[in-house]
Amino acid sequence: MRKIFFNSRDLRASWRLLIFVGIFVGLGFLADWIIPKIFHVNQQPSLDAVGIISDELQTLIQALVATWIMARIERRRFAD
Repeated sequence: MRKIFFNSRDLRASWRLLIFVGIFVGLGFLADWIIPKIFHVNQQPSLDAVGIISDELQTLIQALVATWIMARIERRRFAD
C-alpha cells in the first residue's frame, strides 16, 4: 500500500495534485457559501468589471490558501 502513495522520497506527485485540487475545490464551495452570508450579496453571473475582478480575486486567494496548506502538509516553505 505504501508503494502506491509514496515514492523513494515523499508523496507521489499525482496524489499531491489530487489533494491540491480537492483543497482548491473545497475552498471554492466554502467561499460560495460564506461570502453571501457575510456581505449579503446575490451572486448573479455578470459580465461587469467589478464582478470579473471579484471572481478572479477569489480564485487567486483560493489558489494561495491551497498552496499554503499544501506547503504545510509537505513540510516545505510557501516559496518552494
